[in-house]
Amino acid sequence: MEKYFGEKQERFSFRKLSVGLVSATISSLFFMSVLASSSVDAQETAGVHYKYVADSELSSEEKKQLVYDIPTYVENDDETYYLVYKLNSQNQLAELPNTGSKNERQALVAGASLAAMGILIFAVSKKKVKNKTVLHLVLVAGIGNGVLVSVHALENHLLLNYNTDYELTSGEKLPLPKEISGYTYIGYIKEGKTTSESEVSNQKSSVATPTKQQKVDYNVTPNFVDHPSTVQAIQEQTPVSSTKPTEVQVVEKPFSTELINPRKEEKQSSDSQEQLAEHKNLETKKEEKISPKEKTGVNTLNPQDEVLSGQLNKPELLYREETMETKIDFQEEIQENPDLAEGTVRVKQEGKLGKKVEIVRIFSVNKEEVSREIVSTSTTAPSPRIVEKGTKKTQVIKEQPETGVEHKDVQSGAIVEPAIQPELPEAVVSDKGEPEVQPTLPEAVVTDKGETEVQPESPDTVVSDKGEPEQVAPLPEYKGNIEQVKPETPVEKTKEQGPEKTEEVPVKPTEETPVNPNEGTTEGTSIQEAENPVQPAEESTTNSEKVSPDTSSKNTGEVSSNPSDSTTSVGESNKPEHNDSKNENSEKTVEEVPVNPNEGTVEGTSNQETEKPVQPAEETQTNSGKIANENTGEVSNKPSDSKPPVEESNQPEKNGTATKPENSGNTTSENGQTEPEPSNGNSTEDVSTESNTSNSNGNEEIKQENELDPDKKVEEPEKTLELRNVSDLELYSLSNGTYKQHISLEQVPSNPNSYFVKVKSSSFKDVYLPVASISEERKNDKILYKITAKVEKLQQEIESRYKDNFTFYLAKKGTEETTNFTSFSNLVKAINQNPSGTYHLAASLNANEVELGPDERSYIKDTFTGRLIGEKDGKNYAIYNLKKPLFENLSGATVEKLSLKNVAISGKDDIGSLANEAQNNTKIKQVHVDGVLAGERGIGGLLAKAEQSSITESSFKGRIINTYETTAAYNIGGMVGHLTGDKALLTKSKATVAISSNTNTSDQTVGGLAGLVDRDAQIQDSYAEGDINNVKHFGRVAGVAGNLWDRTSGDVRHAGSLTNVLSDVNVTNGNAITGYHYNEMKVKDTFSSKANRVYNVTLVKDEVVSKESFEERGTMLDASQIASKKAEINPLILPTVEPLSTSGKKDSDFSKVAYYQAKRNLTYKNIEKLLPFYNKATIVKYGNLVNENSLLYQKELLSAVMMKDNQVITDIVSNKQTANKLLLHYKDDLSEKLDLKYQNDFAKLAEYSLGNTGLLYTPNQFLYDQTSIIKQVLPDLQKVDYHSEAIRKTLGISPNVKQTELYLEDQFAKTKQQLEDSLKKLLSADAGLASANPVTEGYLVDKIKRNKEALLLGLTYLERWYNFSYGQVNVKDLVLYHLDFFGKGNASPLDTLIELGKSGFNNLLAKNNVDTYGISLASQHGTTDLFSTLEHYRKVFLPNTSNNDWFKSETKAYIVEEKSTIEEVKTKQGLAGTKYSIGVYDRITSATWKYRNMVLPLLTLPERSVFVISTMSSLGFGAYDRYRSSDHKAGKALNDFVEENARETAKRQRDHYDYWYRILDDNAREKLYRNILLYDAYKFGDDNTVGKATEVADFDNPNPAMQHFFGPVGNKVGHNQHGAYATGDAVYYMGYRMLDKDGAITYTHEMTHDSDQDIYLGGYGRRSGLGPEFFAKGLLQAPDHPDDATITINSILKHSKSDSTESRRLQVLDPTTRFNNADDLKQYVHNMFDVVYMLEYLEGNSILKLDTNQKQQLLRKVTNEYHPDPDGNKVYATNVVRNLTVEEVERLRSFNDLIDNNILSSREYASGKYERNGYFTIKLFAPIYAALSNDIGTPGDLMGRRIAYELLAAKGFKDGMVPYISNQYEEEAKQKGKTINLYGKTRGLVTDDLVLEKVFNNQYHTWSEFKKAMYQERQDQFDRLNKVTFNDTTQPWQTFAKKTTSSVDELQKLMDVAVRKDAEHNYYHWNNYNPDIDSEVHKLKRAIFKAYLDQTNDFRSSIFENKK
Repeated sequence: MEKYFGEKQERFSFRKLSVGLVSATISSLFFMSVLASSSVDAQETAGVHYKYVADSELSSEEKKQLVYDIPTYVENDDETYYLVYKLNSQNQLAELPNTGSKNERQALVAGASLAAMGILIFAVSKKKVKNKTVLHLVLVAGIGNGVLVSVHALENHLLLNYNTDYELTSGEKLPLPKEISGYTYIGYIKEGKTTSESEVSNQKSSVATPTKQQKVDYNVTPNFVDHPSTVQAIQEQTPVSSTKPTEVQVVEKPFSTELINPRKEEKQSSDSQEQLAEHKNLETKKEEKISPKEKTGVNTLNPQDEVLSGQLNKPELLYREETMETKIDFQEEIQENPDLAEGTVRVKQEGKLGKKVEIVRIFSVNKEEVSREIVSTSTTAPSPRIVEKGTKKTQVIKEQPETGVEHKDVQSGAIVEPAIQPELPEAVVSDKGEPEVQPTLPEAVVTDKGETEVQPESPDTVVSDKGEPEQVAPLPEYKGNIEQVKPETPVEKTKEQGPEKTEEVPVKPTEETPVNPNEGTTEGTSIQEAENPVQPAEESTTNSEKVSPDTSSKNTGEVSSNPSDSTTSVGESNKPEHNDSKNENSEKTVEEVPVNPNEGTVEGTSNQETEKPVQPAEETQTNSGKIANENTGEVSNKPSDSKPPVEESNQPEKNGTATKPENSGNTTSENGQTEPEPSNGNSTEDVSTESNTSNSNGNEEIKQENELDPDKKVEEPEKTLELRNVSDLELYSLSNGTYKQHISLEQVPSNPNSYFVKVKSSSFKDVYLPVASISEERKNDKILYKITAKVEKLQQEIESRYKDNFTFYLAKKGTEETTNFTSFSNLVKAINQNPSGTYHLAASLNANEVELGPDERSYIKDTFTGRLIGEKDGKNYAIYNLKKPLFENLSGATVEKLSLKNVAISGKDDIGSLANEAQNNTKIKQVHVDGVLAGERGIGGLLAKAEQSSITESSFKGRIINTYETTAAYNIGGMVGHLTGDKALLTKSKATVAISSNTNTSDQTVGGLAGLVDRDAQIQDSYAEGDINNVKHFGRVAGVAGNLWDRTSGDVRHAGSLTNVLSDVNVTNGNAITGYHYNEMKVKDTFSSKANRVYNVTLVKDEVVSKESFEERGTMLDASQIASKKAEINPLILPTVEPLSTSGKKDSDFSKVAYYQAKRNLTYKNIEKLLPFYNKATIVKYGNLVNENSLLYQKELLSAVMMKDNQVITDIVSNKQTANKLLLHYKDDLSEKLDLKYQNDFAKLAEYSLGNTGLLYTPNQFLYDQTSIIKQVLPDLQKVDYHSEAIRKTLGISPNVKQTELYLEDQFAKTKQQLEDSLKKLLSADAGLASANPVTEGYLVDKIKRNKEALLLGLTYLERWYNFSYGQVNVKDLVLYHLDFFGKGNASPLDTLIELGKSGFNNLLAKNNVDTYGISLASQHGTTDLFSTLEHYRKVFLPNTSNNDWFKSETKAYIVEEKSTIEEVKTKQGLAGTKYSIGVYDRITSATWKYRNMVLPLLTLPERSVFVISTMSSLGFGAYDRYRSSDHKAGKALNDFVEENARETAKRQRDHYDYWYRILDDNAREKLYRNILLYDAYKFGDDNTVGKATEVADFDNPNPAMQHFFGPVGNKVGHNQHGAYATGDAVYYMGYRMLDKDGAITYTHEMTHDSDQDIYLGGYGRRSGLGPEFFAKGLLQAPDHPDDATITINSILKHSKSDSTESRRLQVLDPTTRFNNADDLKQYVHNMFDVVYMLEYLEGNSILKLDTNQKQQLLRKVTNEYHPDPDGNKVYATNVVRNLTVEEVERLRSFNDLIDNNILSSREYASGKYERNGYFTIKLFAPIYAALSNDIGTPGDLMGRRIAYELLAAKGFKDGMVPYISNQYEEEAKQKGKTINLYGKTRGLVTDDLVLEKVFNNQYHTWSEFKKAMYQERQDQFDRLNKVTFNDTTQPWQTFAKKTTSSVDELQKLMDVAVRKDAEHNYYHWNNYNPDIDSEVHKLKRAIFKAYLDQTNDFRSSIFENKK
């Protein structure tokens, strides 16, 4: 025998103790020992003794001591309670529990016959052992001589077998009295004490709630339990302890006697379980006498538990079930009212009878009854008679004796059926039999020391699936409770409760429900809901289901079938005629009702519902004296103090959940006085602290807003199923294995069972209903077919009345429709037969009637030349659900007044919704289309091509997608793709578009209205609005028309024309009006919105750049002007079309439901989402329970998601009981989690309680066995091969197209492995199968099999790209299955996956993931785009986390975000979601970022393979394996290397742009906040790679970075042999690597290309003729090394004095400290040029001293050459360096001659041509004396760089360098007549002399003058040269000799020597010449320069005294 918690196994081991079959001898002897020693077991313990007696055994004196209550707390060490019961009826004797052998039973019956009463006793002792509460239980089941022994002056003969002893600690709560079938508990007598008033008062904290009296009804109802092993029934002869009373002191549920099915306790043997299951379907007819052999259940006992009644062989245990009905008397409650004068008595509320219906299972062996158990109980609690007594004292008035003992009818006290009770509040029992202490409870809890302490209220104890409780703290976000009840506030005790009737309740077994101390409630609420049958109308109304809106006195309430929920009043109330005072003030005002703070609250209600019916026909009358407001509610779950009812405001109660009223009256204080309670509306406060005797069922008065007649009876709504918001009905049939949809019927089918109905809703998922019948009816002279579908509990509202089943009508299909059509199939058939006829729509048609083959291009194949009109008799009709164009071709046809709704058309060739092509004067008028078109060629919203045809007053609204990459010509337009011909006209029309395209050539066009408009075609009085996102460059893309040019004739006169058109379109890579500009365009009155984002990548000069396009913008209007301009251009109003005949949008109207409150309309809508299939009355009922402070009251609920902790639950069938949380998602991204607990099933819906709200939740799915479907489809799905022809056909690709770029192959295999689980989820999430039916299941099987490839592709795609989390919540299942998350509840996950899989190769390409979401998923999710969806998820699950922080925490990419060191910049960069943010997520989701498709690959990276670097102006991406080699092998070594260098690279990039920020003006600074893409090369190494990897990887490469990121992003980088290259919007590293130091220098080079024109050059652009390389290498790029002897600026690398190169460093040490502003830069260069000019002057003078030959060797001449550019301009100089002639040398007599003759040093400037756009640097120590300029244009690359720096030294960056190298003076040049022709346009030509004039304001006339002045400026300061010490280059370097001087003369002498040496050696012309080694001049100049560099701290001061 297994040991269970709370059970002490005695060493003598009663073998059948738990079954109750105990030897008479043992039991009688044992019982005698109990009487003798007051011990309950063999181990000598003392405690509390319960003696069960019948009231007939009491003397009159003893009856006076009777306390009409239940015992509460242990007061003494040893005390005895006599629990008094009353026999319900003499007939009951035959049904007394069998408690022993046959002889014992006979004795018991005989005794009962004499005494007419009986008693059952059980004993429980309780001890603390190692902090665990241990219950010692001994069954006293014998009867014998000992039963006649007098016990303490009281005799208990009849029921002595139930006597029980307990071991309890002082202060602990006492156990509840037992239920004894046939008996009713009425009170107790405590030995040796008389119950006093104070004692009665002291019971307040324990809630006197006796069980109800039973009146036996011998009608026998068969009720075999489905899962007998789970039935927790009372076997009444075996008073076994519950498995849960560890904390006996915490008896929270009134009269929860803890009698659990002993079979449950012993973990019923498998044998007995199986036999019970075998017989569970046996039936016992009502009114029949049941024989053990007739229709009984069979239970074979375990042979080891032999029956002790004399049979030791294996017996057969049979059972039958009987139903017993017992009336329950109400009790009287006397309340003190301090406002009434003392002695004043008045009736506040009349009592009302209750009713209990028990199903009792009677077990017999060999025809002898051996045991019985209560299988289920339904109880309608009585309502107490409340009498107020005026007194100012704090004590409650003692009950009047007559109210306690006089009983008009049946006594109260019948035990509430505990059969299905899985848990009790006072203790938690684990599955291991070990006690666990329940979390804090609202009642006094006894501590380990035996001391009571007040505990705060506790949330529900959630029990895990292991049976172990989980401590669940209250959810802080839930605002459902207006107030929490203070545990220390007891409430007034009530004493009597009236009768109430209920119907018998078949209790559903709940094996799934684990033990829970709080019965699943947060605040004492029982959550195990038992489903009850609907009562027929003629039966008496159950109070718990009806709520009066008026002041009628009927108490309504629902008693849970759980014993812990069943609380009834002790004693019976007097009838009104017995107490005159009861009629005083019988209609009590609301204000006078004392309020229990715990009553009427949601928490205190029992969610363990006994669902009861609506009874509209007859009403059960209460006793006289109606009292305001009928109490509704369920039994409170805890034995709380007696409490007065609470007034409720319009709260129809269905599950017995009580709510707090708006005026809650007074709260009873701890000392019994009432305290004012604030008005809290419909409070959801807790009833858990103490249960009530006045309202022991949780019943409370509810005051409705619309008060009705006081005498009108409240009707509790019947809970039924109702399909609401029905939008469409589809009838399907199965014939010959094929399913067909019927829009109409031709005749009554012979086999209606092969039909089913798909009910579509505007708010909820599809529901499949099996058809029960189809009949023909005639209505309004039309033959209609009535389709009737039947489902359990399903009703339909018809003309404001509910009727069973669901019916609708279909029209009879016209066999021959010739002119007017109501059937799409008939229309198609007719037109195909006669394409020249005239056809009218007489109804809206559904294209789903016609199935097209995969190769069919349109519905109507032949060219249509007739007329199609969509209007008839003033009504406009539509064709819905086109999957292909309606027509292939239109020729001379007319189509008018037609709407095409919800088109979803795809095709490989040109497609349009109406037709592919229209020609020959076809007229399209008032045709309106909405939907989605996707193709690979031309697409038009209405027509792909309209030739010589017109479109008038028409519109298109929807998405157009063609992202297919092809070089073929095509045209895409919102209205028409190609409009052509002089008679072609588009007028008075509009398009609202979202176009995704991929055009990249000039013959691919996209336009908001039309793609190509040519051959004199016209667009007039029309506009477009929306978005066009063209990914590639150079297509013809625009908001109105892509191209107007007539490519056929090439004649501008035949181009298309635009008149009075407007573009309100955001365009990427296009223009606003037209996509191609040319002279003499035929455009007039064109307008666009300034608010539109119009960006275009265009060729500016010789480089492609992306920027906002102002070309072809027309007249730009403010956003405020757009609406009025649209109305002016075209006031088009779309017609209202008729829906499909089976369609109709009808939202639920709750206003006509009883107890409707207008202010709660939103709440009802929210509850509707929680109870999607329940009827409106039930929704209103629960809606009225919602607290006004709750989000459910205040915010629109979008969805509810079941969870197990943080895991989303989709498969409801498998996880029905494991779900413990419900996420409620509200509008505005608010959310909250509520505790969720499974209760039971109702009509195939799983019901759950919601935390402490008292509300119910049912998932949006019926429970059905999915196994059959899965078994049928799984093999077919598993056979699908990723590379099969079927997959390729589904993708729509030819055999030569690779599937690589889908990047789905690996996931496809994983998806197949998990298919079974996925199918379970999918079927759970998809359409609701309201009834398991082969036809409906077959439909799903057929759909899945027919679309298996598409389903697998769709499933694979979403599992691949959406497998990421927000915190601990993975959203893959939300995206896949919970399409209702954002409020769109009617989307089908199955259909969505299939359509996604069928959307084609291009749509499923990984790189198109952003568009794919928008195309295939957004509309199904009810969202707009991918990124807003991701943000919504983030706000729900991580509301306090930014998008970027979430993104970084989720991706496995290594991300470095380096903010600026400049405070103002850093602050801006921290602004999430702005253009300033350097957050990676913010940047890659911005509208201007080209590769927004990076987000999903980064979120789903399976490993660390990619790094990302984000700084002010760039965003870089690279692969770890780019740096993998034998030196840095995969693993920690590689990771550390990459990550360390990534951080360092980020800092360098930061420093570079901090430098630029500091030297630029405000306008340019703002432009630095941008997003230049950086990409490392696709070159991946391995552990054996030596040096850098050089092999280029393609998209097939298995490298993880390629497979999971670079490949899916789809950027096909062109690789070359360069170090790197820039494209204007991106930088691609090739030979160089991003993270290396030379990569930093490359960064400054390439970023110059991407920055110079618009930022560095002030937006003036590059000066005409200067190529991009001019600005980088040798000008704005940083030097390659710190010791580079070049005139450049180190803007990126920080060097250190400790560097090994420091002694040779010639560049700035640290740019971050050197350059704080533009003046610092000017100062640095100017002071640097002090040294440069001085040393050049000295060298020049020294050279002049040489002979002619030597001069000729040391000097060269620079000249200009002019070569024509592509436009024929010969104005750009090309510098040519050549040797000097003798004659030229001889002219060099003075220093100025060097300038005038354009001389430069031959030391580092070799002879030759210095081509334009070359990579040249200006040498620091090789002089360029020349001032060579270009007066006709632009300088050459050599002179240009040198002069640029000299201007920087002289005038600064903005005022000197920028004017020289930019086109700043282009307009002045144009004004002066200096122009050139560039790219077909006339541009101003900036010349050198213009720059000189403007920069120096005519100070110099020639550049020679300027240069001479610069040298002279330094000469003038030679006498103030600062002393300097430098390396003496005349000495060997090993000597470290130094030289110090402050004399220019001395320097001149040194220079003379050096020059002479160089001249003598003549090294300058050697091929391998190295000036650092071979030139004495170079070495000297270097030494002096380095000394001054160091001495001036990087030229922070001048080399001349007193000069900065």
